[in-house]
Amino acid sequence: MEAVEKGASVNFVDVAPSDSALGDQLIGTGDLVRADGRKIGTSSFQGISTDAEPRTAEMLTFVYDLGDGNRITTSGAARLNAQGPVFDEQFAITGGTGKYKNARGQVRVLQETVERAKVTFDIQL
Repeated sequence: MEAVEKGASVNFVDVAPSDSALGDQLIGTGDLVRADGRKIGTSSFQGISTDAEPRTAEMLTFVYDLGDGNRITTSGAARLNAQGPVFDEQFAITGGTGKYKNARGQVRVLQETVERAKVTFDIQL
C-alpha cells in the first residue's frame, strides 16, 4: 500500500541545554492520502534527536491510523540530510490493532520536506 503524508502540523521541543540538539523532539501529525487525493487516514509521529550537534540523526516512532480502529505502529532511526530529501529510511512495523493486530514488515518513509512524505507499507499479516 502506498500513500502520501501531507499537511503535517509539527511542534519542536528544545530540551536544555539550548546549545545541544541531543534529546530535542519533533512531534507532529498529518493526513495520509492515496495518489488520487482520497484521504485514507492520519499519521502521528515523534522524533528524538540522538546527536548533540548538529541535528543529523533521530529515533522515530510513527502511528498510522487507517480508520475503524486499524492502526500500524513503526519505529526506527533516520539520518537527516541537509540537502535533498530530509530522509529516506525503512522503519520496522512494531505492532498494530484491528486488522493489523498481527502485522509485521516494514514501512519506507521518503520524507521529501517537513510537510510531505511518501509512505510505502510492506505488510505481512
